[in-house]
Amino acid sequence: MEPMSKDKTVLIRRYANRKLYDVEGRSYITLKKVTQMIQAGKAIRVVDHVTGEDITSRVYAQILYELEKKNRGTLPAHILGSMIQAGEKGWASIREHLISSPDLSALVEKEITDRLSILEEHGEITSDEVSRLKDLLLVHSQRIRILSAAISQERRRETQETIDSLQDQLETLEKRIRKLEE
Repeated sequence: MEPMSKDKTVLIRRYANRKLYDVEGRSYITLKKVTQMIQAGKAIRVVDHVTGEDITSRVYAQILYELEKKNRGTLPAHILGSMIQAGEKGWASIREHLISSPDLSALVEKEITDRLSILEEHGEITSDEVSRLKDLLLVHSQRIRILSAAISQERRRETQETIDSLQDQLETLEKRIRKLEE
């Protein structure tokens, strides 16, 4: 699998009738074509035409579903089961871990830059607005990274304190058991 292309992101709009429209190519495309674009290493962004909501994740999930259906069980059932079992709490934990990842921070910053470039290319914002928004958004991204690191450190400290406390309690119980056995 090739890494996502550093070229500009392909903007795709999804209409109410679930049709997908490649904005730059100025044509409707199939989910299969979107899959091929991703497999070729192109970065895509799918937005709902009516709401403007970014639905890229949903389209990725739909592609995975279609691939799984077509290939009849290529993803191990125990992994899928674990993902479902994890539920919202598990996903929140995964998201939290990813957010504190330096790689993800770089990815978020790249995504911000790419999306602002798309808006500028389509004439929706000026280059001055791009600069202003980049400064504003990237400062928040850096603050989030710092806060995430501080939260992770505090959680590690709290976890270690809990472990130490449990070890002390265990030692106390072991001493009591030894006294009872005497």
